[in-house]
Amino acid sequence: MEGEAGIESTELSMEEHTSPEGERVPVLQRPVFDFPLSVRSANILRREKVTSIEELISLTEEEVREWSDRGMKAFTELADLVRELGLRFGMKRKTVDIAEIAEAMEVARVTNEWYLDRDTGEVVVVPEDISFEYANDTFDPDEMTDWDREMQALARAMEEDPDRFLWIPGTEARELYELMLHFADSRENENLRRLLEVALDGKGAFGRFRHVLAEYPEERDEWFRIKDEAVETMARDWLSSLDIEAE
Repeated sequence: MEGEAGIESTELSMEEHTSPEGERVPVLQRPVFDFPLSVRSANILRREKVTSIEELISLTEEEVREWSDRGMKAFTELADLVRELGLRFGMKRKTVDIAEIAEAMEVARVTNEWYLDRDTGEVVVVPEDISFEYANDTFDPDEMTDWDREMQALARAMEEDPDRFLWIPGTEARELYELMLHFADSRENENLRRLLEVALDGKGAFGRFRHVLAEYPEERDEWFRIKDEAVETMARDWLSSLDIEAE
């Protein structure tokens, strides 16, 4: 008789997420049979020659549904497994995109935090309220949407396997301010240079700086090019400090 214990009733052990040599094993490389599965689901995976988590999530939800030839139990169990790992069907592991890291570094940190999932190469966004609700166990199951469940699973995965998720630091205001000062000082247009120097003096400098450049479209485009290159360099330096390669 096949086992009836599903994913929901069994905690996934992240403590076993290491090799015999003690090295961390990326979640995508882990064998699917490391996790508690019913006999039916295990047999279906063997039949379809799916042996790793990476192979499982590379399939679409529709493809996995087609395997559930006797009801939806196997699909539900596999979908729960994928969600519990903070993943989803249809994912493909990718190289870390430097543009995505740079973009995450520039976003103002108000209600969200950005992380790099170093196993999948994806940048993930976690709302602060989700992290709070998970940490304090205040989720209301009756009020949860599918998105809430995905976010809760991601928060759980981040807690159980913190080495997998790297917090992406934001750009320092001081660094951007110094870059604006250098930009202003390097302008050949004497009037623009004077306006920018005045704009950068005192509180509210960032807004005044943008306001001045709005009247000089070509110079504004040049500023964005220089700023984007600088932030990308910061992103590469951050990844390099972690020995992570990027496109």
